[in-house]
Amino acid sequence: MVRASSLSVSKNYLDLTLDDGRMMRIPTKLFPTLKDAPIEKLLHWQWIGEGIGIEWPDLDEHLSIAGFIRNTPYFIERKNGAKPHKLRAASRARVHSI
Repeated sequence: MVRASSLSVSKNYLDLTLDDGRMMRIPTKLFPTLKDAPIEKLLHWQWIGEGIGIEWPDLDEHLSIAGFIRNTPYFIERKNGAKPHKLRAASRARVHSI
């Protein structure tokens, strides 16, 4: 089972790094609760099950990493077989690794 190893949250994106090294940038506009939430509430998140999902307790929103992998085309492409580049966190983003 693939898990997330880090997450950076900003008003517009969820930037995930998976434990296998792949990276994803997922627009928050895909999730109405996240799209309309103030940044303070977006920054208050926690892991579900050591990286199998993300929870925003103040917003009652729960997203699974498996769902991202299955249902979104948001992987950041590797060039010439190189490791994915690191995403720069937004200035107000909270980054957390497990």
